[in-house]
Amino acid sequence: MSNAVLQVNGVSVVNERIKTDYERFWDEYQRSLSNIGDYILRLHGGNLQTEHAPHFEELLVEVALSEPDFPLGIDEERISTLESRRR
Repeated sequence: MSNAVLQVNGVSVVNERIKTDYERFWDEYQRSLSNIGDYILRLHGGNLQTEHAPHFEELLVEVALSEPDFPLGIDEERISTLESRRR
């Protein structure tokens, strides 16, 4: 997350953490997976068995996010939020 600070005449009026697009996407993706899991459990009466699998052929997600993700031109190195480390 990044921190947003808004000041008016030197007085801080907003100082809060703002989720990045990747964090917002991840949260929504996790909620979606949970909903899919709940649906599959309901579909089979709460009794999942290996003969019921796979429950769907493909889960495809296409998303455009605002954070940087581009090649550096050195081997396979990239500027990417997904490859960053938290400090």
